[in-house]
Amino acid sequence: MPGCQRRQKKAYRKMQQGYGNRILTLKYKENRRQEKTIHKRKTKEWMNVELESMELLRRQHERRKFYKEINMAIKQFKPRIHICRNKNGSLISNQQEIFNRWVRH
Repeated sequence: MPGCQRRQKKAYRKMQQGYGNRILTLKYKENRRQEKTIHKRKTKEWMNVELESMELLRRQHERRKFYKEINMAIKQFKPRIHICRNKNGSLISNQQEIFNRWVRH
């Protein structure tokens, strides 16, 4: 865990134990602000690297890879839901039970 996050969590614990001490609250807010700025900067750097790689693909006329990268950047992560019906018609969501149902199917 980076040093800034450690400081922020340590300041949060102290603030929680301090029973509303103003100095502890201010220290926590300052550490949290620093951590947020570092996180924003790293996110911006990552996005710039991604955009540069997309621009390189565009310049090289790699259309398929270019649009695949764009779609990956735009679309949000969607977790897959694995649900199946058993013989009685009720839903099962346990991964092992679903696997066994498909084996029997």
